[in-house]
Amino acid sequence: MVIPTGVRITTMERREKEKRGIIDTGSRWTWISKDVAGEMGIELTKKMKARTADSRLAEGVLSAKPVNLQVCGSGSMA
Repeated sequence: MVIPTGVRITTMERREKEKRGIIDTGSRWTWISKDVAGEMGIELTKKMKARTADSRLAEGVLSAKPVNLQVCGSGSMA
């Protein structure tokens, strides 16, 4: 199931950003865009591919540092 929602992303260095996103209940990984990662100073280290809930092939880059995601509901966000 894919659910559109707002999310708050927080790094270990306590940088925060609120964005619109989707929750994919079948996902094994947390995905954010390269642009958001760059804005937040998240270092990207390794490319990987995964299949999305709607069967598309997506390519992303892993980070060695964890981030925290908080679901903020369905209200409007940046």
